[in-house]
Amino acid sequence: MLCQGVAETYGKSYKAIIQASMASTRLSGEVMLPLSGSPVLEHIIRRVRLSEHVNDILIATMFDKSDDIITKLAGRLDADGFRGISDFVLGRVTQTAH
Repeated sequence: MLCQGVAETYGKSYKAIIQASMASTRLSGEVMLPLSGSPVLEHIIRRVRLSEHVNDILIATMFDKSDDIITKLAGRLDADGFRGISDFVLGRVTQTAH
């Protein structure tokens, strides 16, 4: 548990960034597909929340109107949303981190 030891030693907490989009080219809308009665993204957020060192969960998505449902779900689950340009996933994640 190296990560746990580092966090305890230095008193650090971390932000988790989850990249989510409804415009996936392989499986459009995959993050909102139902899995055991809840959207896949909800399962991901709830699992990340179980980490004792992650104090903030940020959802990086696009300005596209189809992603409104993602930011609504994020808000309902107390995760912050950030919207960035659609063509540049790394840029969106980097901007979210700042």
